[in-house]
Amino acid sequence: MSIEGFFPNDFYADDFVEHTAHISDIWQSKVVKVQREDFKIFEIETSREIVVHPGAVGVIAVNSAGEFAFIKQFRRAIRGFLVEPVAGLLDKSGESAFTAAQRELLEEAGLISKKWSFLIDLIVSPGGSTEIIRYFLAEEVEKSKSGRVWTLEAEEKHMPVIWRNQREIIESILQGKIHNSVGISASLIAIERLQSDERIPPNTPWLLFEHLSKSGGIHNTALD
Repeated sequence: MSIEGFFPNDFYADDFVEHTAHISDIWQSKVVKVQREDFKIFEIETSREIVVHPGAVGVIAVNSAGEFAFIKQFRRAIRGFLVEPVAGLLDKSGESAFTAAQRELLEEAGLISKKWSFLIDLIVSPGGSTEIIRYFLAEEVEKSKSGRVWTLEAEEKHMPVIWRNQREIIESILQGKIHNSVGISASLIAIERLQSDERIPPNTPWLLFEHLSKSGGIHNTALD
């Protein structure tokens, strides 16, 4: 059998399949948990420790002048302040990804939009984490009359909003001035999407999230 024969669909596209494993919890916090997964792959028995995440959403927000809104936020894991698109956890019971994105844009940047579309689904660190993030494109954003509605505590106390045009974004990426990988990916995809008239409805089903939920790969923090 050729190596392609091991894979059920297109060899040059991701395959998400039903795959049996024995799962046991090791540790958990409010946001994530770590679990051991014992499974067989290519007839070989093995195990992995997986960080299970609740999932997240992000927003590429663009104003009527074509400028993109970013925030600058402290990230303890990196020991630094990173320039990133608005983003947040899916940690509220019953809240859809689209509703969460609208909430995060208002909370973190004090911005609203009436023109939303689905942008891209990304996997953050597939080698050891189930974290996935759905990005939305919010166009013609404007400041909310209420401003930011979040308490802005701890690392979120000071999060300046930074506006950049497309050329400035690309230059910052090429010069290594920004490092958030999924933010970079989503921004470049948004630049490409804005060149066309194609828009995808924001409530498009999130099949990857559903797939992980069925197989124990989503940490439902709202139920803890």
